[in-house]
Amino acid sequence: MRSGIILFAGLGLATCLTPPIGSSNGRPFLLGKSDASLVDPQRILSNGSAKPSHRQRHPLTHIVGVVKTLSPPLLVGATIGEQDSSNPNARILRIDKPKYTPDEKECTGNDPEPKFAVLHFLDVHLPGQNKIVVDLGYDGLVDTFDASSVNFWTRPINTVALNGGSITVRYIADGATPAAGQAAVDMMGIGMRHGGADKYHETNNGPRLNTGCSNCDPFWASKPGATTYPPPQLDDFLFWCDPGMPHLRYENAECVAQDLGDTDIRARVARSVGMILTPEVEDGVMGTCSVTLVAPDEVLLAGHCVVKAADSALASSVIFNYETTCGSGAVASHPRFYKVAEIVGWFYYADMGENTGDFVRLRLAERVEGITPIDVRSDLPTCTRMRGSKCVEYEEVFIVHHPNGAVKMVSPPHGDGFARPSEAFMFTDETGASLYNGYINVPLTQVHLSGGTSGSGLFDKNGKLLGVASGADRCMEAGETDLTVNYFPAAAIVNREASVPVNPDRQRDVVLVLDRSGSMTLPDQGIGRVKMEVARDAAELFVQLLRPGLETRVGLVSFSSNAVLHQQIASVDDIKATVISKLGDIRPGGSTSIGSGLQMAKDMLAEGSDHCHVLFLTDGLQNTYPSPDDVLGPGGAGLPFSIWGLGYGTDADINTNLMNDLCNKHGGQFKRTDRAEDLVKYFFHAFGNIFETGAAKDPEYTLPAGENVAFNALSFPICDEASFTVAVGWPSTTTPLRFNITTPAGLRLSMSSVNTTSSAGRVWAYMRVPLPYYGHNTTAAHHQGVWNATVYRQNRSTEAVPYFLSVISEGGPRLARAFDPRRYYTGDTINPRVIFRLASGRAPHDSLITVDMARPNSSIGTLLSTIGLHAPGMVDLDAIPARQQTMADTGAIIPQVHETGIRLTDSQADSGGYMEHFGVFGKVLVDKLLVEGDYEFVVRAEGGAPGGCNNYVREFAYSLRVEVGISAPHTDVVVRQCLKVVNGRVKCVIRIRPGDRYGNWLGPGMHGVDSGGVVDFVGSVDGGTGVDEVTDNNDGTYDVIVDWDPDVGPGGPVIGADQPGREGGVVEVGTPRPAGFCKTCQPYLGAEDTSSCDITTGCSATPYGTMCACRPGYKASAADNDTAVHWRLQWPVAGQEHRVYVKPGARCDVLCDQWYLGAVGCQEVAVGFC
Repeated sequence: MRSGIILFAGLGLATCLTPPIGSSNGRPFLLGKSDASLVDPQRILSNGSAKPSHRQRHPLTHIVGVVKTLSPPLLVGATIGEQDSSNPNARILRIDKPKYTPDEKECTGNDPEPKFAVLHFLDVHLPGQNKIVVDLGYDGLVDTFDASSVNFWTRPINTVALNGGSITVRYIADGATPAAGQAAVDMMGIGMRHGGADKYHETNNGPRLNTGCSNCDPFWASKPGATTYPPPQLDDFLFWCDPGMPHLRYENAECVAQDLGDTDIRARVARSVGMILTPEVEDGVMGTCSVTLVAPDEVLLAGHCVVKAADSALASSVIFNYETTCGSGAVASHPRFYKVAEIVGWFYYADMGENTGDFVRLRLAERVEGITPIDVRSDLPTCTRMRGSKCVEYEEVFIVHHPNGAVKMVSPPHGDGFARPSEAFMFTDETGASLYNGYINVPLTQVHLSGGTSGSGLFDKNGKLLGVASGADRCMEAGETDLTVNYFPAAAIVNREASVPVNPDRQRDVVLVLDRSGSMTLPDQGIGRVKMEVARDAAELFVQLLRPGLETRVGLVSFSSNAVLHQQIASVDDIKATVISKLGDIRPGGSTSIGSGLQMAKDMLAEGSDHCHVLFLTDGLQNTYPSPDDVLGPGGAGLPFSIWGLGYGTDADINTNLMNDLCNKHGGQFKRTDRAEDLVKYFFHAFGNIFETGAAKDPEYTLPAGENVAFNALSFPICDEASFTVAVGWPSTTTPLRFNITTPAGLRLSMSSVNTTSSAGRVWAYMRVPLPYYGHNTTAAHHQGVWNATVYRQNRSTEAVPYFLSVISEGGPRLARAFDPRRYYTGDTINPRVIFRLASGRAPHDSLITVDMARPNSSIGTLLSTIGLHAPGMVDLDAIPARQQTMADTGAIIPQVHETGIRLTDSQADSGGYMEHFGVFGKVLVDKLLVEGDYEFVVRAEGGAPGGCNNYVREFAYSLRVEVGISAPHTDVVVRQCLKVVNGRVKCVIRIRPGDRYGNWLGPGMHGVDSGGVVDFVGSVDGGTGVDEVTDNNDGTYDVIVDWDPDVGPGGPVIGADQPGREGGVVEVGTPRPAGFCKTCQPYLGAEDTSSCDITTGCSATPYGTMCACRPGYKASAADNDTAVHWRLQWPVAGQEHRVYVKPGARCDVLCDQWYLGAVGCQEVAVGFC
């Protein structure tokens, strides 16, 4: 929803209203099974102080069965049990299907058939090669235990599908004589409908019945006659007080795939979410939690799910395909359980004595094939809107979980969109040294959950894991809206567990999407080369940089009026040369349909890898259907690929807002340039950002005329990086450059040196050096220290050559812009936050971050208001909007003002609430956005590694669009005309010249957000005003025709200036009655004329007071619609409609157009509102 400025006619009042963000003051309760030993943690404020608790933690309904002790135990051994007719060395124990025993917590209507069973073996003696084999009843799978086994719980058994309805256990001896060995089955876990741990839970109005009943039935589809899965009855004590009930804020995950396609990010993530089944012997129950696959053989969940870690964790099994169709029907896939083999990491606040949160990392006994592990975020949810130093809006999120042992659910349901956290914070530990704890809170009015949600993941719209569910506030009375579910941040887990997989290295897919519209035939602003040629050269560098043997795939698309597929995505190993060749086949012509290019890339990546990227170039503005919103949806968020964009042209050529939105909301970056060498540099940096850890150094130089070797070498430090790549780029094809590299030890490398990779194009050259570098001498390693690169001419041309020399690194820290989807306006506060972080999630030692900022020094809107808007243009069928065409016609160039060395800090105030040392740096900047246009930011970072290597350097640049922030006191408003219409309503024409508080005019061509503008003029229901029509006068003014009801808005018509994403104030631009219309006069007092009427008029009585009346057939010398000077009246009786009245003192000596028509003459003069 857009917020905006409301313009009220005449009063000049400005206010800003923003709803408060709710916060929870209560104690969380666990989303898994309750345990009496749990410490009841208090919530912690952002300053670290404790909040008093008033809500209690409550045990949830995640119990899905019971654990029964078999008395006496059932024995099987080398000489005990039924002889196996197929194997003389095997004995069989057949265990009858488990039976229910009454329990007050069991649910009514229990199916007598158990859902599943698990067995526990006691007194296991397996000499030699003896083993125990248990038939699981599905897909021919068995569990096998031998002498190396450390835990003797089976995986869940499908008791329905087993032959004869009994569980078969085989003891297989190795044939040694005499036969020996045995085992006893002493416990059985039985899946069944089950109630919660407590029959009632407390509320402010007394006990409330716990009505929840689980129905965890992973083998349901194998039952005879199974048609519709009966879901569990969720206990609603988490959300019964939600004012939005009975609308449930979750849905079957398969409904997302059915309605939106299986490439929707929620559907993709759901495949990697599973359920864990755990026998909890001390409590005599089977419990469930939700898990997320974070490595091929590792899951992450809440620590309290396995409180008795050594006993219960290794007894557990995990399933990822417990599912039904959207309509709860059976699916073709067969359930598959994975046994837990090891506890990799575990943190649980009941034992650790800390304040919030818990997690456990479990390794599975085998890899999970066919399911993609989820990337783990090493930072908190990104703040998308700040008020002062407080975050009032976070990025959008969702959860996937198995509530009450049900099939996989997504919350919120896709029809509700996404949720947003209300709070996100990190603490230090008791020493104040490390970020080991924290919380992310999501309002329970946005998501619904229940028992079994514990451990489930909180995911961002790129499908990355932000945290695991560990607790929530319990509803105490109807109408509570500040309740939250608490997630333990993945960032805290990364800090505690150095080995937790963060962004595992997997296959990457990249689609190049290049603009080939007619405007790409124009010359480059710098050296005059055709833009399309420059784009081909830059894209060729990117393709050449792609490494073979890493499962990287690449595709090629171009667009103008429509999109063309030049190369379907395929392995770089197979098609690199083909892609480079096809770049040369792209020919410019036609209009600009950015959406068509994105659509083709989206289709190509629909079945892509977990790391998909679109590298996008355009030199113009969207002018042909479809638009990016048509393809990606409003805002374009939540799709499984990142977008890296480059605008090739001036700030008048590019819709920077559109490109910023696309890139920022898709985890990429946008840069605008009008120089050929910058285009090559951007493609080089895009490779570094997608495949490496970004640019280390990025200076620009000029090789002087007559000089063949650069005087100054580029020095760049290397710490523990795995490799680096150096590239040089220059604008002209006639002056090729090359470079040499010198190691810290003085060894000189050329582009043909052994064990390096290099290539050169018409305007670029690069060399990649692996680290440590050995060269011919395999015993002398070159690695840490300062390296140097020196540029030289390849030929002997004498002209001066501008060039860039840039280094990108593989390994070490990454420097990136923090997620920031805001649109910015003049007068806004801005915080150019960045993330500088090692793979461990921590910032490099002694990090120093600085920002250089360049901004326009004058206003395009003000310039265009002065010269007026020209007609739109056309270049080879590519429509050029009027605003851009005017700038091109005038040749106007807006110079820049530079500010350098702005120091960023990691203080909580500057970083947006992050604790220090977490790698988030920022600086709240006030009064920096002084004029509209494109702002350029260059960020530089340096820091060291643990152990003393102080040689990390990184650098990147990005562009940001700033628009005129309309300000009430600086907006000119003139009411041109008002006249009464039917039902007492009034039509008014109001002329507005929008401006900001720095004296910049908005300028022409900016109304209509849907058509590329930055403001919509809208009415106000409370002010009784509707906007009928807006006319752009092409001089910075806009005529707004409003329909006004004076009975609703007696103070005057109310107009809103609605600017997307802006926290606006209120501007009043109306006229209190009579507000300058129908001016009255004083009649004669005795013999003295006190009326102030001109001699050509007379002060006469009307139904609306005494006014200066013209002679019949005459009017004033003014525009016919200028009712501030002259007007006609709406008479209650016919016959006087021709009479014209003027303001006191105005002459009335101009004949009306049809003065001779009597009572129906002078109709051209507007009727005034009196």
